[in-house]
Amino acid sequence: EVLYAESNVIAKPLATPSDERFDFQWNLKNTVTAGEDIHAEAAWDIYTGNPNNIIGVIDGGIEVSHVDLNNKVAGGDTGYGWDEHGIHVAGIAAAETNNGTEGIAGVDWHAKIHAQRIDNLDGDALDIYEAIVNAVDYSPNLYVLNHSWDLKDENNNVGSSSLTIRQAFAYAYKANRTSVVGIGNHQDSQPNVVGYPAGFDNVITVGSTNIFGTISITSAQGSHIDVVAPGVGIMST
Repeated sequence: EVLYAESNVIAKPLATPSDERFDFQWNLKNTVTAGEDIHAEAAWDIYTGNPNNIIGVIDGGIEVSHVDLNNKVAGGDTGYGWDEHGIHVAGIAAAETNNGTEGIAGVDWHAKIHAQRIDNLDGDALDIYEAIVNAVDYSPNLYVLNHSWDLKDENNNVGSSSLTIRQAFAYAYKANRTSVVGIGNHQDSQPNVVGYPAGFDNVITVGSTNIFGTISITSAQGSHIDVVAPGVGIMST
């Protein structure tokens, strides 16, 4: 005579970090166009990250003393250039989170950041190769490498490739690392041109959306794209 039996459940709010500027991070929680974000709160209810995981940021370096990054540094290069671009990228990925400061929330609350600088290499392909390989070799816990840069020729045009740098990405792939690459911001100036490293095989190529959920006007396009994510006006460190 029993129709069904189940354990009791209670409702709890989604995980919301205590960082004071979280409300400005529309990429994590979009209050302008509901749902056009990465659904971070729902994900954090399942998993907020692991302090043993390391994210390799191949970029312009980070500020190791930054209040929202200083406890997240795992080796790597010191100093920074590229107008603090690498600091911005690192904060989006893994700024110190839920610590009640006036800072922001990182996507991964606990992962460490390993920065390899390529801003000060004068465009030397072999040096870029070594930066990527060094990140892979740093630790078996460095699972993901972020690449928010592209290769340009002497006239500042995208589309140039490099066999040497491609081999570095192949090295990462064969070592079972995931390379995440921005597709580029040249759609308005060089429409539909495939940039690199976004055009390499065995990478996750990411395009950019705005707060309304549409492709941003500068985000490059092409069949090599794998996924889009919020990429316009993103608050970070």
